[in-house]
Amino acid sequence: MSVRPIAHRPVGARAPARPNALRWLAAGLSVLLLMQPVAPALAASGSVTITVSVRSGKKVVRIGGADRYEVSYGAAKEAFGDWKGIKHIVVASGVERAMADPLAASGLCGLYDAPLLLVRGDWPSRLPAATYRAMAEIAAANPGVRIKIHVAGGPATVPATILKVLGAQRGFDTAVDRIGGLDRYAVAAGIASRMRSVLGPSYPRTALIACGSSPAYFYDALVASTIAQRNHMPLLLVKPTVIPPATAAAARFYSTKVVIGSTKAVGPVVAWTLRASRVGGADRCEVAVNVADWAVSQGMLKVERVGITNRLADALTGGAACGVLDGPLPLTDAGSLSPATAAWLARNKGTIKSVYVIGGEASVSPATLNAIKAILGLP
Repeated sequence: MSVRPIAHRPVGARAPARPNALRWLAAGLSVLLLMQPVAPALAASGSVTITVSVRSGKKVVRIGGADRYEVSYGAAKEAFGDWKGIKHIVVASGVERAMADPLAASGLCGLYDAPLLLVRGDWPSRLPAATYRAMAEIAAANPGVRIKIHVAGGPATVPATILKVLGAQRGFDTAVDRIGGLDRYAVAAGIASRMRSVLGPSYPRTALIACGSSPAYFYDALVASTIAQRNHMPLLLVKPTVIPPATAAAARFYSTKVVIGSTKAVGPVVAWTLRASRVGGADRCEVAVNVADWAVSQGMLKVERVGITNRLADALTGGAACGVLDGPLPLTDAGSLSPATAAWLARNKGTIKSVYVIGGEASVSPATLNAIKAILGLP
């Protein structure tokens, strides 16, 4: 099977972003950590961490933080640099029961060339401090632009009160666009519908399929999300043995379907019914490197700037960020580098220029980070 990626940028998109960890660090990390709040909730923030190791043109960058919201900020900042040219942002809930929404939203991020930011659905009237900060910086970098907000998720995951808070931020359009649905499957299908509507006849005829019923299998959707972002492909969700009606209706628009994950995550009957091929593996780490190899072989991604992560909570927006960087997102274990990922890095070390480790030391240990550096020949 051969799938060609979408070559054009979204309508009205800014120039492609370039990773800028060193320039950002040199220019203003200390200012970032000490800046004044733009809203009362911002005062408690300030522990986003970026650490870099560089030699011979290669670098390993850790993007950490106190929680998933700060890591989300750091990943978006690394992907979008100075924030200039942004006309849209995508927002989704970061709480556990809504984790499928930000993964499916990656395609929406590619559509609008937008960073993905997280809110807390259990905070009805305020935003996480890191999200306030990101919005303030984006608005300041784009004076005179009424930046559009797109929310992925229904009222059960992102209450209407949060939409009001989002729309009240300076520099943003007060009319917040929601793509909702009765459940996560309908939200993902709604995102696919929006992508087809905006792209028109040129929309890609390939859909990615992953399990949406269990967080244990959300890692498959995570590694697929970088492909969705980069190539304007929808990420549709199924259950291991059931195709939800919203997914079945959306799948009819795509001539090629690719299941991401094992037969436990997406059963053979579901794949057969959808007439889908499969990129699987024995475990989540093997699935991730197999997906990386497949995407590179199809011209969907490159192996120059890659992400590596362990905890889903840290990396909810990692796929969207890696899509901007045009790279895959392999997975690892917390305390040690997984054998599948270590072997993949070794095979590709001649091409890899940057590795972005998404998550703090509790997520990806110093020993794991050192193992990555050792494979790349970094100190």
